[in-house]
Amino acid sequence: MISANNDIRWPAEWEPHSCTLLTWPQRPELWSGRIEAVRAAYISIVRALIGDDPTNPDERVLVLVNDEPTRNAVRARFIEHEIECAPGGPVEFLTIATNDVWIRDYGPLRMYADSGNSAYMTSFQFTGWGGKFVADADNRAAEKIAAHFGERVRKDPDFVLEGGAIETNGRDLLITTGACLLHPNRNPNLSRDAIEARLRATLGIRDVLWLPNGLPGDDTDGHVDMITRLVGEETVLTCLPDDENHPAYAALAENLACLRDYRRPDGGVLKILELPMPPPRFAPDSDVPIPESYANFYIGNRAVLVPVFGDDATDQRALNIIAAAFPNRRVVAIPGSDLILEGGGIHCMTMQVPA
Repeated sequence: MISANNDIRWPAEWEPHSCTLLTWPQRPELWSGRIEAVRAAYISIVRALIGDDPTNPDERVLVLVNDEPTRNAVRARFIEHEIECAPGGPVEFLTIATNDVWIRDYGPLRMYADSGNSAYMTSFQFTGWGGKFVADADNRAAEKIAAHFGERVRKDPDFVLEGGAIETNGRDLLITTGACLLHPNRNPNLSRDAIEARLRATLGIRDVLWLPNGLPGDDTDGHVDMITRLVGEETVLTCLPDDENHPAYAALAENLACLRDYRRPDGGVLKILELPMPPPRFAPDSDVPIPESYANFYIGNRAVLVPVFGDDATDQRALNIIAAAFPNRRVVAIPGSDLILEGGGIHCMTMQVPA
């Protein structure tokens, strides 16, 4: 067993945040004519996170923009939607150039020491999901964000790792997929044991649970935040379609079997809650499914933001299951169909900064 760094801890997403990081959708050419629908969903995300009282927000939001003209335009748009953007208010801006909105995958992870003090922020190598798109600016963002917070940076520039590829319970467990982390376009020179060693040393993880499969059609090659989410120290939500003919059924059923077989170091098992999948949709003239998933939700301080896809019955079932997992938070439905067509969802475009 490769030892963990027991002096640091990566807090779980449901623990208190000092703020949420987002990147404004700035490049219309990436969204195939859907940029305004995406921006509308983005504004809904911001409103849901800050809550109804701007003088006492549920959560602060820090929005990355590429330049000052964009900052001014976005600020004016937010004010039109009655979102307060004054200095020291619930929404502030940070001018850092990026390539795209998926800050979950290139933003820093904040680690804490046993003393309770912030230890460092991480900066891994980001390659645009294995070289699928240009990510030069994204790959520099983590260090710039850490500098804004006055944080020490732990750089691991030869280790490719995206935030959407890993889930933690904030204590000892990390869940990931072999489909992503063992893909030859990520870290072809590292074995599974070597990858586990990196995760343990940098994130303070003691146990790594490998699921075999990602979601069919997922451009990330199998991010775990599209299929399986930890919602408690020993509780996991995982996707499984109702219909065995669903194109994701076999892969997700195999993952479910792995979750059921898993034993914690003390011999305990995980409590497993199943999430439905939306009815499958396909891109025009394609048999590749669009990777719509309710698992790509984001846990804010007082709200859980859940993507929905226009199938009222299945959407509501998913919302009810997630609400039961978070009885002390509001559950807010956010339209997800436009977001997923460019490769991600609500969780992919948010990153918590633990308090």
